[in-house]
Amino acid sequence: MPSTRNATYVAATILMHLAFSSLASPTGLGSSASLGRRYTESINGCNPDQTTKLNQDFADAASFALHAYNDMSKDHAATEGDGADEDLLQAQHLWGIVASNNDPTNPPYKFSVRCAPNDDQECSSRTTQSFAITDARPQDGDTARQMKICPIYFTHDWSKQSTTSHKWIPNPGRRDDSWCKPEAKFRDFSVGGLVLLHEMTHLDAVTKAASYPSVHDDDGNFDTHATEDVQGVPPDNNPPLQARNLAKIWQQGKEGDCEDLTQPFRNAESLAAAALEAYAMKFCKLGNIDI
Repeated sequence: MPSTRNATYVAATILMHLAFSSLASPTGLGSSASLGRRYTESINGCNPDQTTKLNQDFADAASFALHAYNDMSKDHAATEGDGADEDLLQAQHLWGIVASNNDPTNPPYKFSVRCAPNDDQECSSRTTQSFAITDARPQDGDTARQMKICPIYFTHDWSKQSTTSHKWIPNPGRRDDSWCKPEAKFRDFSVGGLVLLHEMTHLDAVTKAASYPSVHDDDGNFDTHATEDVQGVPPDNNPPLQARNLAKIWQQGKEGDCEDLTQPFRNAESLAAAALEAYAMKFCKLGNIDI
């Protein structure tokens, strides 16, 4: 969730002239576990267990982005939540930047992470549950913008697990501890890395590096490249299904029926959920995943 943004955006112009050859290509990728630290300038206010989980979850987020970058095409089933071809093109830019294994001494972007205390007013005052709150404003000088992790992130069923919590065994036996349960739905794959990938797209530094066009945030009165959380598309309490419904509106050419409707490539959950969906489909060998 972006910290200053329940904004309604003017629909941004898609950069159609960007070719796939210009994508930020991940280079020299090794273990995804090595990717987490380069994203964050610092992790503050977290106990050792929280820090360990966040490092794993940032590695998961990078892994989701890497596999989405490598595997997703307009014919992939997970693009059902992405919208039109041009949305996938922008998503490819974003996933490529998130997964890029650049020189850690000169990363393409930085941000800081802080674990909020149990009595944090911003986390507890939100009308909807906030797993994290990210500052979407452009970086001011050398001060990296912050992603604040709310206490519920470490305890809620949707975020307390990581990809290592279970094995990835396709067609598991009854006693196998596997993510790939028969008739598993999207929420059955919920992990902290989904939340962190969602939140990373709210960072101006990340989306700017991914060549997202800048738009104006009317509520905060600043320009940003960052994504938003779609408004006015049901259901409000199910962001993955909301992302699919948003995509269908654009795919069916009905965006004119909704005032200032967010484009799928600008909706944070569209990017994060499609990447996790593609990852789960790949490692569980599934043809589709129901929401």
